[in-house]
Amino acid sequence: IPVDYQGMKAFSELWIDPRDESEGGDAGDTKDRIHVLVSFDIPGIGQMEAEFKVVDRDMSFLLFSPETYQSVFDGLMPEFREIMESHGYRVVSVESRRMDHVRSLMDVFENLPYKRTGIDVKI
Repeated sequence: IPVDYQGMKAFSELWIDPRDESEGGDAGDTKDRIHVLVSFDIPGIGQMEAEFKVVDRDMSFLLFSPETYQSVFDGLMPEFREIMESHGYRVVSVESRRMDHVRSLMDVFENLPYKRTGIDVKI
């Protein structure tokens, strides 16, 4: 996804598992479980990743950013929490961590190797 916001150009990738079965979820579970990864490459800032896990209305948020910007994003965590709560989510956790390396999709979506048996796309 190319982004051009007020002259700042960036590129991002969005990955969604609409039926996340990690951490206690299984095929017979009736809870809505969604796992989202957004990866950003922003010139002048660097690589970043935002990860969301939603179970029904409970949300966990994890942001990986370059070390030089981590204190900035640490300060924004209360605002991120407020935004999530204002949209009706119960916030389980909101964390900011230093981005040591770009994680592979297998690192983030642990069940991906087992699901890669076909293509299931709806647009």
